[in-house]
Amino acid sequence: MKDLRSALELFKEANEVQVIKKEVDWKYELAGVYKKLDGKKVVYFEKVKGYDVSVLSGMLSNRRFLSLLLGVDPSDPMNIIHKLEEAYQRDVLPKKVSSGPCKENIVTGDKTDILKYLPVIHAAYGDAGRYITGGITITKDPETGWCNFSVHRICVVGKNKALLHIDKNRRLGMMLEKAAKMGKDLEIAVAIGVHPLLLLAATSKVQLKSDKFGLAGSFLGEPVELVKAETVDLYVPAHSEFVLEGKLTSRKFEMEGPFQEYPGTYSVVSPAPIFYVSAITFRNNPIYYAIIGGTESHILRGIQGEYAIYKAARAVSPIVKKVYLTPGSLCRHHAIIQIKKEHPDHEGLQRNIMYAVLGAMREVDVVIVVDDDVDIYDLEDVEWAIATRFDAEKDLLIFGRARSHEIIPITEEGIRTKIGIDATVPFDKRDKFKRAEFYDAKLEDYL
Repeated sequence: MKDLRSALELFKEANEVQVIKKEVDWKYELAGVYKKLDGKKVVYFEKVKGYDVSVLSGMLSNRRFLSLLLGVDPSDPMNIIHKLEEAYQRDVLPKKVSSGPCKENIVTGDKTDILKYLPVIHAAYGDAGRYITGGITITKDPETGWCNFSVHRICVVGKNKALLHIDKNRRLGMMLEKAAKMGKDLEIAVAIGVHPLLLLAATSKVQLKSDKFGLAGSFLGEPVELVKAETVDLYVPAHSEFVLEGKLTSRKFEMEGPFQEYPGTYSVVSPAPIFYVSAITFRNNPIYYAIIGGTESHILRGIQGEYAIYKAARAVSPIVKKVYLTPGSLCRHHAIIQIKKEHPDHEGLQRNIMYAVLGAMREVDVVIVVDDDVDIYDLEDVEWAIATRFDAEKDLLIFGRARSHEIIPITEEGIRTKIGIDATVPFDKRDKFKRAEFYDAKLEDYL
């Protein structure tokens, strides 16, 4: 069975794990050490002050790591997108089991104490407190019973009490609104320390065949084993390191934040539903997983975003070859699309593709379309295309006051103007724009 521990072994075999043997403090120090290695190594902290629990982070902090988890060649970033495309075509439905490793220790009632068992970290100086960041929040639609899981930041504010932040236009928020109208709270479970491909499934942005457990099973190539929770009517991954169970208030809120969010700035303080924890279950010698800082969040959301915009753009026309959400835009806000025009009738489709990309992912604020002779992963090459093939009077499209992400500080509650940059060559002028070519010398033959 694939779980967090098997993933850790995979990374160890690939020599991608940095073990920190020195004891670190969960307050500031652990995050500070991790940030020095962010995107370079999976980081395993053996000793955390005040706990007998190790902490792990960074399994999704670069594309090479994700390629390793998915079993694809990392030399072409589009291999990940094609793997996701294949996985979305078939679900591997979960398997319900009677028990599992997450039940090795069960704490309920008055003994429920989040910070006694979980080394929840306080990452940035300006954070409101200690935040759970690397768990999947599992819920059921109170009307339909459809199961969903997603990733949310959770601020621990008491022994069995936490505040769960929900971004605008998220499924969990819609479920909570339904529960409020029905006059009841929402049962939830938070599974921490799952296989990282469950975190990838949690960030899906497109319509699913069944639910995210089916998608996660497709990513893993085997069913996700689920076990019944102790105090709520939900099923949770049986191989989770920790599971928190309880209820999320639908009519009672408290102020949560600030928190260092994915842009590298602090979120605003806003009302959040209260998560009352009724049970904690965990494995023997558990490993606590945390998402620290932005890079892992960027890759996690960005890869699913790339798949969503690739699917939407290809639905317009198969002239779309590659897509890329740039690291400098936090893997969300600037999309580069590579196309190949092969017929006069393909002219103009690049504009239709821009509309499709903006519609597929609300966070995209800039769409740049280039030809297939431009390397979209080389930003210098993309800039060259803009410098030589883009005329602002003819090739700049402006999309006024559209929805983006409210966390971006320049927006007005998430509203901002977006742009499209057409840096493609007009089909009937290809000869004029042909790039200079040189003899492909093999330097080793001359030195």
